[in-house]
Amino acid sequence: MNKKNLKKFVNNIRNFNNLKHASRILWLGYYLQNNENYDSFNAVNIEECYGLLDLPPPSNLPDSMRKLKNADKLVKSKTGFRVAKEEGDVIRSILLDNKNSGSNNRLEKVYSPGDSYDFYDDVKKIIEKATSEIFLVDSYATEDIINLYLNKFQKGIRITILTNKPQGNFFSIAKKFKTKHGKNFSVKTNKNCHDRVFFVDKKCYTSGQSLDKAASKQPTYLCEIINSGSFRNVFQKLFDSGKTLF
Repeated sequence: MNKKNLKKFVNNIRNFNNLKHASRILWLGYYLQNNENYDSFNAVNIEECYGLLDLPPPSNLPDSMRKLKNADKLVKSKTGFRVAKEEGDVIRSILLDNKNSGSNNRLEKVYSPGDSYDFYDDVKKIIEKATSEIFLVDSYATEDIINLYLNKFQKGIRITILTNKPQGNFFSIAKKFKTKHGKNFSVKTNKNCHDRVFFVDKKCYTSGQSLDKAASKQPTYLCEIINSGSFRNVFQKLFDSGKTLF
């Protein structure tokens, strides 16, 4: 195993030394599979990684790996373990995001009470850059989300909304919007939706308040998420298991 390459790989993982052992094992297993071309790995291989990184391994590494297998994060093979495909896809997406998104050019902005127009203008500009899809997550979506942010977009853009308890005239406006845009527009509800996040193509952003009311009376923020793939994975699952409105 190449110590230099392993350390270089780990240096691309945010706060690796502060991760729990379960997460470290998945990352190290992914490294062994994809960077060292292991067909499978076992506790001895993972412990060797810990040693090369000068980190203490879990007190019972085999048991930790069995728990990951029972949680469907590792899969058993004839000679050891492999990282489950879904977990591998998330890790691959995080690595790609880290490669393409530097912290120096990542959007992080705070808005004072009364800065609602500035917030709206910034979000509108982001959304209008979409070339393939817009995915909005807002637990209490109102019709203003459609009227303010989705009234103009390029033909063929797929628009998706995930909410929990739609408010105001959201239902009637969304119904009209669906009539106009057909299969390119869909809405689902999920009782486990409690966040405010939106995705534009491959990028992810989060806000402290709903998009239609942000910064009107209280301060809020708008931040770009570096690990957009892992965020998308979570909220896509909520959408897929939600109840279809349109």
